[in-house]
Amino acid sequence: NFLSENILVSYNYIDDIELIAVAIGPGSFTGLRIGLSYAQGLCLGRDIPIVGINNHQVLAENCPIGLSSVFTIINAHRDEVFLAKMNLNDKEYFEIESHVVIDKKNLVDEINGKSALIYNINFELDKSIINALIKKQISINSAQYSAAAIAKIGYKQYQQSGGDNLSEIEPLYIRP
Repeated sequence: NFLSENILVSYNYIDDIELIAVAIGPGSFTGLRIGLSYAQGLCLGRDIPIVGINNHQVLAENCPIGLSSVFTIINAHRDEVFLAKMNLNDKEYFEIESHVVIDKKNLVDEINGKSALIYNINFELDKSIINALIKKQISINSAQYSAAAIAKIGYKQYQQSGGDNLSEIEPLYIRP
């Protein structure tokens, strides 16, 4: 993180930052805490707004054109996944309608309608699940997390709703 700020300073970009968009999870407990703390410190020190972006929103950016409903999954380990049902809102970014932790074997029962399933390319989805979803005519796509997608969603969200409260923004933990 120190290196990234030094690069921004050395190329005179640090003073051009007007908004910070940061991934808030779900994900690694330590990684989320470190990333969010760094972003909060940068925002506080420079008096700039912050917007927290859910990792499910980042995956949903890869939804096939024409679909407004998408399910995204993130590995929760222990043969479970974080499953989010998302809808494209009139603000042009996906918002979470529901979010649960489920056993992978129950995934097919939870996904329905004319929709897509998007998951991280580093996650291995069982062939039996893929085949069952194909039978239900669900579009299946894998995608990567991307800083560019976080920035794009963050900018749209900021334009529509403003920034998050710097002292109240926190990582998204689904498990108790």
